[in-house]
Amino acid sequence: MDNIISVAALTRYDSLATFSNFGRDSVDLGAPGQTIYSSTATTDTFYANFDATSMATPHVSGVAALILSRFPAANLPELR
Repeated sequence: MDNIISVAALTRYDSLATFSNFGRDSVDLGAPGQTIYSSTATTDTFYANFDATSMATPHVSGVAALILSRFPAANLPELR
């Protein structure tokens, strides 16, 4: 779909994580997604390691924000 930036989760060795979905033409960017130290919903002070493409997505969002800060007029196809 033209309005989606698809994300793959990578390991610390820059290989595709075993749980990550992928496709021949469907991944726009891979980012760290395994053993990511993150906050939890349990309390404001508890952190744990997580493995998920949802851990990779904030990295990709950051990349998109940096691209748009440099090229604010970029449209979605240019951003992808």
